[in-house]
Amino acid sequence: MTVDGQRRLDGDDADLVCRAVATMLSELVAETTELTEPRKYGIDWFDQWEPEQRIWLLERVATAFLTDQAVPAPAAIWEATVDAIFQHVFESLVTEIDADCLYVDDSSHAPDESDSWRQAVIRAFQQNGRRLSPISTVTDDKVLWRRLVMQIADMILGVTTYHAVESYRDGDVSRVGRFLEQKGLPADFLEQIPPLVSQTEAAALIAQIRRLLAQRG
Repeated sequence: MTVDGQRRLDGDDADLVCRAVATMLSELVAETTELTEPRKYGIDWFDQWEPEQRIWLLERVATAFLTDQAVPAPAAIWEATVDAIFQHVFESLVTEIDADCLYVDDSSHAPDESDSWRQAVIRAFQQNGRRLSPISTVTDDKVLWRRLVMQIADMILGVTTYHAVESYRDGDVSRVGRFLEQKGLPADFLEQIPPLVSQTEAAALIAQIRRLLAQRG
């Protein structure tokens, strides 16, 4: 469900999400097969799960983003996974900026802007914002880039609510129920968690994500 109603992503925003999901998946596969350290995004509702569970979350969200299949009921885990995807976009963009700075005086290593994370973010922003980006690919201000990436997420899905719901959990529990009801969210919004996933199931999920991404070219 997006701010424009129920739809699948198509165009530049889908390309940006696919790019992020592809690199996230590669890291998760490495984590499960090579015992590499898990990447943390600072998003507990995504970071806390086992790598196979994060693969399950990624597959569910990618399917919701890129196909016409029925979307899952609202839950904190879905919002957090979307946040992790766009955090990955931002962190990849920052890595790209830092790498380009190393070659600022070396024309033989000039970056290909047409294939850059920055250009992908600008295209997605302009598709959803229906206006020119306020910054260009030569901008190196990371605060401005974070703002732009977050705007894309907000323009697609609106402002997430799981942070607000979490803040009520430390107080009167009844307030959580009232808040969820006011927002039109299910009572188990905070209770849904990813299932335990076997290695065989994880392999099937990985294959499914790769099929989805391949359909986008």
